[in-house]
Amino acid sequence: MTNFDKQVVAVLTDILPTYYELFLKPTSKSPCISYQQIQNTETAGGNTIGVSEIRYRIKLWVTDVADGVEYEAEIDDALATLHLHRTGYNELTQNDLICKIYDYSGVAIETYTTERT
Repeated sequence: MTNFDKQVVAVLTDILPTYYELFLKPTSKSPCISYQQIQNTETAGGNTIGVSEIRYRIKLWVTDVADGVEYEAEIDDALATLHLHRTGYNELTQNDLICKIYDYSGVAIETYTTERT
């Protein structure tokens, strides 16, 4: 199973403070980003290599609509360096926060640690 969490966090932290979604706290300052891997499915495999579909849900937490516009392009560009591309978008609000929700997908080639039959 390929895990891109470290790479995702590294490129997003260059933009804003980045937190794992399930550990995001009400005291976290905004603007910030939260992330969660929502899919890691092996779609093809051989004896020594496989292919997996990877999906991440990225949430951008801001208090101003203009900030959202500024940061979303940076997030797109950063995740594109990992070959993850935006496949979905939604929004919600919570108190004075605006949450922009993005889904990103990509394909990962995996090298197995043991030969599979």
